[in-house]
Amino acid sequence: MTDLLPPWPLFSAFLVASLVLALTPGPGVLYIVARSLLQGRGAGAPPMLQGAFLGALFVAIAALTDTLYALGAGFIGLGMFAALTDSRSAK
Repeated sequence: MTDLLPPWPLFSAFLVASLVLALTPGPGVLYIVARSLLQGRGAGAPPMLQGAFLGALFVAIAALTDTLYALGAGFIGLGMFAALTDSRSAK
């Protein structure tokens, strides 16, 4: 069972590197913090709000895409239902 894990020095280096990368903020967070510290809260708020609105836009586009897929599938299903009922009434 212990053969599945890499040697302890390599595994501990991996764990430390993973922890450092997980705790380090990304470039967007660093940009907002730097602007807020250097120019005040008013300079840091617009990029923060832009990021929030951009995230909401991506979520809305994903929801719209799913809705369009569902409408397309419903349209195909409605066409199949109409074709089946027409063929049954023609008999």
